Amino acid sequence: GLINRAEAIPFNKKLLEQNQYHMTFISAIENCEETNSMNYYDIFQKVSGLNYNPEDFMSELHPIKMFKDKFKTMIPKKTIMVHMAASTKLRMMDPVKWVQFFNEMIKRGYFIGIIDSPNKQKEIDDFVNYYNLDKLKFFNFARVSQTINHGIALADTCIGGVGIDSVYAHIYGALKKPGMIMCGPYTSHNVVEKYKTILEVLFK
Repeated sequence: GLINRAEAIPFNKKLLEQNQYHMTFISAIENCEETNSMNYYDIFQKVSGLNYNPEDFMSELHPIKMFKDKFKTMIPKKTIMVHMAASTKLRMMDPVKWVQFFNEMIKRGYFIGIIDSPNKQKEIDDFVNYYNLDKLKFFNFARVSQTINHGIALADTCIGGVGIDSVYAHIYGALKKPGMIMCGPYTSHNVVEKYKTILEVLFK
């Protein structure tokens, strides 16, 4: 089966830092032993007993034109969208490594747009200020992304995307935009394997 372990409620809050804890069907797939060797699509085929070609069901997204037209006037062509925050600290890359990555991309002439939910605007500003990053090279996309449709349009406007294993990994893939997924301590091969434009980088 897909469930290998269950915990009684109440449970020790440390479990939230040690495990991916989303209580959803996709979480059951994410956390089963088969993810060590199989893609999510293939796991679903196995469990459901259905025989289908995953290539026939790959997601495809198209941004809302009004949003994209607006963002095209605001965002330089060589802008990379970045999504840093995960739902658990266990899946987040060290901020210092992000800073190293940002500085290297800026040296190569790129701009950085950090995406997150609207209530994370201040956290993004604080991050840029704390690490003394070049504010002229950064955009706080949380200020203009009020819905997932805004996020999709921003992703499509950017030259490509970088981030942790999150919804934006799927958005980059479904938009057929170049993307790089920083994953750890788990690999994300079971997520990105079917997307033709997405690369996986395992951080330590």
